[in-house]
Amino acid sequence: MHPDALRTRAQADGYVYLPGVLDQALVWELRAAIAEILLDMAWIQGDPMDLVTGFGSDDIKIEGRHPDWIAFYNRVQSLRAFHAFAHQPALQQIAHAICGGEHIFHPRHICRLCFPHTQQFTTPPHQDYFYINGSPETWTAWVPIGNCPISLGSLAVLPGSHREGLLPVHAADGAGGHACDCTEQQAWVAADMQAGDVLCIHSHVIHQGQDNQTDNACRLSVDLRFQHPADPIHPSSLEPHMQYISWEEIYATWPKEDALKYYWQQYQLNIVDE
Repeated sequence: MHPDALRTRAQADGYVYLPGVLDQALVWELRAAIAEILLDMAWIQGDPMDLVTGFGSDDIKIEGRHPDWIAFYNRVQSLRAFHAFAHQPALQQIAHAICGGEHIFHPRHICRLCFPHTQQFTTPPHQDYFYINGSPETWTAWVPIGNCPISLGSLAVLPGSHREGLLPVHAADGAGGHACDCTEQQAWVAADMQAGDVLCIHSHVIHQGQDNQTDNACRLSVDLRFQHPADPIHPSSLEPHMQYISWEEIYATWPKEDALKYYWQQYQLNIVDE
């Protein structure tokens, strides 16, 4: 899609779905690296790339505050491939088009691992801005790390909902712990997604996770956020997600002069604490 057409569609609908635009080899490389961690922790079995698990709703260790989950997440956050993923040319070009030129990816990359039969952890309807702050013109690139049919829990979006502005939130079950209300007249859209697809959503667009309805497969995805570097950015967007681990700890095993380290410090960012 031409950059101008991509930007126009993204602004109109609040999201844009781009099938097959990413380098599949990089998707499978990241999946393999995370699968190796899961296999080492005995959270999956069989062919690691299938992400087949025996875990489900009764296994508290897959919940975000459990020490085993924190250990898993710190290992993912320490992967160079995890942080390098956002810097691939295709994602850079998409961000460049949507932002109308200059852009920066937040270093606060998020890994999502969705187990089967864990509806209590499914992300409820929400707007990302509630969690991001900074600039409303922040976008999230949601990327499945592997093939992701709807039954595995792909993302669902309410087109045009960004035009409603920031909505009130209330406590809710599921990831994030908050939700915003939607009317019954609003129509959700979702699709079976493949490795190499990307879904970009505006920070005011209402979206939600879908339940993993499979018997024994995990869904793996990443959230990669970007914005124009001159727009406000909250300091939390420059820290590792969840802050279970520091940048110094993440970079401990990386090459000493790695260009990805603290890459955001080259920008004159407008950091705001709200």
